[in-house]
Amino acid sequence: ARVSAFIRCDVISLLGVRTASVGGAARVASAVSIHDEMMDRAPMLVKKLYQPIERIWEGGSGVIALPIWAVTDEGKFTTQLSPSYIENAQYVDGVRKLQEDEVEAIDLVEEIGLELGHEFIQQPGQLTFLNNHVVYHGRTAWKFDEARPGAGSRDDIDHGRLLLRAWLSPFNSRSLPDTPEFREMWGSVQPGVPRGGLEPALKAGIKEKPPELVKAYASGKADYYGIYKRKFAGEDVNL
Repeated sequence: ARVSAFIRCDVISLLGVRTASVGGAARVASAVSIHDEMMDRAPMLVKKLYQPIERIWEGGSGVIALPIWAVTDEGKFTTQLSPSYIENAQYVDGVRKLQEDEVEAIDLVEEIGLELGHEFIQQPGQLTFLNNHVVYHGRTAWKFDEARPGAGSRDDIDHGRLLLRAWLSPFNSRSLPDTPEFREMWGSVQPGVPRGGLEPALKAGIKEKPPELVKAYASGKADYYGIYKRKFAGEDVNL
């Protein structure tokens, strides 16, 4: 998977339980370092990521527009990025089509993240905590055997890769930009309070996946990460 920080939690914890025989490496990178490097390489693209970009989510209308990068009133940086969520919104009726330079900017975030970030196999018992506002995380594809349970494959559902996650709201979390979209998706933009997770979507009303999005994948019109120009190592376990 590509880099992500669109999971609505302040801190994400990841616990390794089992590894895959092939693939499944964790990737982490500083969003702030990526931002600063892009300022040097492509400052005009940086501006694009401070503008609202629509992405799917589970609540409300099923689509919400947030900037990928934002700064709070206190000057704290925060990022809301999931390339797949942004891509999926492109197949929803009424959503503005991404400009070429917006696609290029998102691709460049990934490219720089792979240059500056760290890749590792999360071992069984290893616990990682990530500040979701300033750290991107992702993982490479991994081998998974869909053989029936009990068949004894190294990579089946009983023996293959397993990673547990928990979403945390610490007492010292930062405030968020005070906009209707942030309030809707996070539940609260105030610091140090329980927020994020699924509760805001439940409050806004859980939305089924848009039928046009489901149809796009069923028909082959949509291809996972198909709108992005660059291809990166780790997107396919067979590459």
